[in-house]
Amino acid sequence: MKQTTFLRATVFTVDGQQSEVVIGLCDRVAAQTKFGKNLQELETTDSMLAEQWMAFTAYKAMMRQSGGKQTFEKWLETFLGVEFDDGTPDTGTTPA
Repeated sequence: MKQTTFLRATVFTVDGQQSEVVIGLCDRVAAQTKFGKNLQELETTDSMLAEQWMAFTAYKAMMRQSGGKQTFEKWLETFLGVEFDDGTPDTGTTPA
């Protein structure tokens, strides 16, 4: 099984744009430093903070890849959501 330290993701913004980003280990470490916990810990204790953690990783990846200088708070005004690709093929809906 192939293992990686990055995730591919699609960032959606309120203007209807979609941006493909690679969320690297550096982005996840930055989020862990900012929030004081990793995503797995937050998912079990604070789901809202877990969503902010995921948004922050997308923000860090977008700023790194685009050379942007926008603050996280300002960027959040345009952020709609992020969809992570874990590399597992999508098999569609589960049959009943």
